[in-house]
Amino acid sequence: MTRKNDDEALVEELLADAFAKRGELLPTSDAEVERAEAEGDEFEGELPESLRQLRAQAPAPAPKVVALADQRRRRHPWLSHTLAAAVGAAAAAALLWSRKEPPVPGGQVPTSEPAVSRADAAPPAETLTLPSVLTCAKSCCGGEQCGAAKSELSSCSSGRKCITCSNEELGTSRYRLRLSSFAPTAAGAKVVTAAGAGGLELCVRVGSSERACAAAQANSDGAEQWTVLPLVASAQDFVAGFVLEVRPKAAGASPVGEWRSPVLINPTLLCKGLSLRPKSAQGDELGVVSVFLDDAHFVELRRDASPAALSAHRRRFVLTDVPAKLFETRSSGDRRFALALGPVDKPTAERLRWAVLERGEDAKLSVGEDYAGEPKPLP
Repeated sequence: MTRKNDDEALVEELLADAFAKRGELLPTSDAEVERAEAEGDEFEGELPESLRQLRAQAPAPAPKVVALADQRRRRHPWLSHTLAAAVGAAAAAALLWSRKEPPVPGGQVPTSEPAVSRADAAPPAETLTLPSVLTCAKSCCGGEQCGAAKSELSSCSSGRKCITCSNEELGTSRYRLRLSSFAPTAAGAKVVTAAGAGGLELCVRVGSSERACAAAQANSDGAEQWTVLPLVASAQDFVAGFVLEVRPKAAGASPVGEWRSPVLINPTLLCKGLSLRPKSAQGDELGVVSVFLDDAHFVELRRDASPAALSAHRRRFVLTDVPAKLFETRSSGDRRFALALGPVDKPTAERLRWAVLERGEDAKLSVGEDYAGEPKPLP
């Protein structure tokens, strides 16, 4: 038997003796019966079989019913209170000892509640600073940041700040086409009138790509002077052939004008762009369309179903020279929105991707072929 069991048995014995002495338990042993009768206490009711012979042998006292507790209080009024207090204190001490709680850590208030392990609050996410990746090499050929640029390429109408001289780097990148609105000649104005309310559209094919189209004229308020086509093409695609068509928007209508030629990607083209003059089948120039080739590579940091979650993730990064943008995509679920840095050329995108990876974050290259609509810039 353990010490706990011994203590519990002792407490029970003390309690039983106390209750019996106060008359709150039936006498169950010879000594208890003899003591009760000697003190003049009477029991009303049937005695157990084993005790009936004792009553037969003892002389019957006067028929008087006296409560054992009352009589003891009359004889020793302080005794019952003292005994009850002592027994209660002993019982409480034993009970507390048997249920002693383990010590609590310093500085905490003891409690009867079970200890619950509580994880510390998560530390704030570390801020990651990305280095500058748009530095202009000494071997550059164009752009206002290029000290070696020739005068005609020192300022680019395309908006480019630095253009490499490396044909290999130019050839590895892919490009998006940015088209101006159509500026018609006199012959072209007649074509615009003939197209009616539907107007004209400009459609582009590069190499073996599908046709990508945009409205030929700016909106009535002039807000949309430039349109970026969803088409993404490589240097090899441009060499295979570039085709610009002027077409009525009416379904099934044939082109009314066209420009086509192979295009070689070089620093001059990236700086100055193309000025295309589509002609009718009769050889009449219909107008002028300016075309610039924009970089198409992004470093995609994360996708999520929630734009708010991506905005929070963007705040982890301190960006030096490449902007962050939030895109809606044509994907669904947890890939509906994308957080991306760019656009930049492919060599720059690779440097930026590795800068992110070396800081323990995920990043991948993308040309945003499933991006939809205009992006939301993130500060």
